[in-house]
Amino acid sequence: MSSLTEEQKKKFKATFKHYDKDKDGQITFEELGQILRGMGRNTTDVEIYQMQQIHGSDKIDEATYLALLAQKLQEPDSVEEIQKAFDTFFGPGKTTITSDEFKAMMMEFGERVSEDEADELIKDIGLNKEGCIDVKAFIDHVFESK
Repeated sequence: MSSLTEEQKKKFKATFKHYDKDKDGQITFEELGQILRGMGRNTTDVEIYQMQQIHGSDKIDEATYLALLAQKLQEPDSVEEIQKAFDTFFGPGKTTITSDEFKAMMMEFGERVSEDEADELIKDIGLNKEGCIDVKAFIDHVFESK
């Protein structure tokens, strides 16, 4: 997970303070959901509930809030967002890519995985009968693992 920039931290801390109406240094997960949706993230109530269950509390402090925001900002928000990234990298309408193309993309963009990690992803996704990766299969794999 990459860290937030100082500018992002400043902005997010101000938002936290705005939502911390009782000034106890905490906000509810419901408020976190409002913040994320206000940022344009398509965060569902189920995802918010799951985060709440993981943290074992109805509220989170500022440090946890910043860590969750950093994590959420790293996640692809939608199938369309990932498809757009593929279209940008390979050209619009490409439905399959070679293993070498996939490795180049994964090592250059996003979380910058190693060649071994890219090979493991390819193994997990699988190759079609032409020995290529189906873009749709990759996108489905991303959202399966969320």
